[in-house]
Amino acid sequence: MLGLIFAIGFSACKKMKDPERCATHDMASAIAPDETIDAQIENLGNFMEEPIISEATETEDVFIQSLPDIIALDYFNTEASGDAGTPGGDRMGSDKKRDSSLHACKAALRLAVENKEALKRAHAAKMECMKANHQVLRESDSAVRKWAINHRRELLQKHENTLKEIQAAFSAGKITERERAAKIAAARESLQQALSKIRMTVKEKLQNNRERAAAAGLIKNCERIYLNRVMEILGKDNYAIWIRCHKMHYRQNKMVRWCPTVM
Repeated sequence: MLGLIFAIGFSACKKMKDPERCATHDMASAIAPDETIDAQIENLGNFMEEPIISEATETEDVFIQSLPDIIALDYFNTEASGDAGTPGGDRMGSDKKRDSSLHACKAALRLAVENKEALKRAHAAKMECMKANHQVLRESDSAVRKWAINHRRELLQKHENTLKEIQAAFSAGKITERERAAKIAAARESLQQALSKIRMTVKEKLQNNRERAAAAGLIKNCERIYLNRVMEILGKDNYAIWIRCHKMHYRQNKMVRWCPTVM
């Protein structure tokens, strides 16, 4: 599905290996189905409804990501030599390639100063619009993650107690070495099964939270207002260039769960 998304409206650039050459290619054309504002809103909604949830393991707690890392990126007012909007990381390797891509895409737009200022204000208004509801998402995710952390800790403690009981039985001569090995293997399998269920439970808890769902809907409204304003300021052709630059940017950065739009 991801490959299809990138293929639509990107055929003019798909064989070019140089991101800057691709970015500055003539991309002012009809907006593809996956580039429309409705498509972007749907993708944002899908991300919030189906967040990235890592597996709980013996060594790692659950991680939840309900919004893209670079949601706060002001694309039109970010210099390639500065922060590209991704928290953490240095400016080496893929970061430099990403910044080069951003720079080339922005160069293709050739925005007037007044347009940049208008876009900056639109971005600030979007972030203010999203602020309270973004906090609701963060608090919801934090509460569910806290449950997952505590539950994982309980499972690990129960497993440790079970291993101690098995060892005590073996030391007391109540079970043979073969029986001890079998019991330890069964205990580990039980632990792994219990840990694997945590991710699904986390997903269900997030999806069943009505307050969170309402906040997600309001965030989508904020994004729709922002994208309509971007379209108004840039015009249809420049919007087409912008949205394709974002798709290329994310393709290069391998952000597979949130590809079409950078906010």
